[in-house]
Amino acid sequence: MAEKSRHRRSGMIAWLGSLVLAFAFAINWWLTRTENAELAIPRNDPDYYLRNARVNQYDDTGRLQHQLDAHRFTHYPVTDTTTLQTPTLSLSNTSETSPWKIVADNGRILRSTGYRDEIVEFWGQVVATREDKDGNFTYIMTESLTVHPDRKYAETDTKVMVKNQTGETSAAGIEAFFDRDRFIFHSSIEMPVTTIFRPLPLD
Repeated sequence: MAEKSRHRRSGMIAWLGSLVLAFAFAINWWLTRTENAELAIPRNDPDYYLRNARVNQYDDTGRLQHQLDAHRFTHYPVTDTTTLQTPTLSLSNTSETSPWKIVADNGRILRSTGYRDEIVEFWGQVVATREDKDGNFTYIMTESLTVHPDRKYAETDTKVMVKNQTGETSAAGIEAFFDRDRFIFHSSIEMPVTTIFRPLPLD
């Protein structure tokens, strides 16, 4: 009886040992697979950056189309996006005498694809301005603005204020066609379109 009991205990110990060994192999396999999976995911580290740089874009005729300045350009290869610190975008050929200029705290460039043209997004304190030598001006102020430089078009669905020499308009959003000086204002229940006219001085 004692001999059978010893054999039974030995068999139980061997079985438990095999179970522990199998469990250890399983844990090791799972950890190795997890590490390999993490290594397989590409990291979106920047591959280059520029400081105090300027990028010029020309059309097919060699005419300057727009100009982008920033204190820092940082490119991320996985997403092919470029972040911008304190960017300034000049849409040079919207008008020979009074181009539009857009400044902001931050921004990023989304490269053109087969489905869209190049986009420059701005956020923070965003101000788009146009002034001419006769004293006429237009200011557009908002917290974010999406610009399509090739189309000379911009839009936002955040609160916007537009000022010129004749008054000011506030709205919930805007579509701006810079090459035609045409604006479409959007309203919401909380933010209707409101315009205040400023009387022009008498000559």
